[in-house]
Amino acid sequence: MNLNETGQQALPPALTGGDGDLPTVFGCEELARFLLVDIKTVQGIAQRGEIPCRKVGKAYRFYRPAVLEWLLGGRTGRWSKR
Repeated sequence: MNLNETGQQALPPALTGGDGDLPTVFGCEELARFLLVDIKTVQGIAQRGEIPCRKVGKAYRFYRPAVLEWLLGGRTGRWSKR
């Protein structure tokens, strides 16, 4: 197990953005902590398509740059399927 300087489990490099502490892709729990809201709030806005997300199996995933754009009043809804 890799630990960071604070003794917490370090994130794999593939999941970290440029700042190292925040993942590039959030699950509902991580996004709720990031937005300082309840997890049910995140699940609700994802189900209604109000926030950019992708459903992987039964779980929602949120791309941090898309969430930041959404917070700034940019795009909404799900990522396009390819």
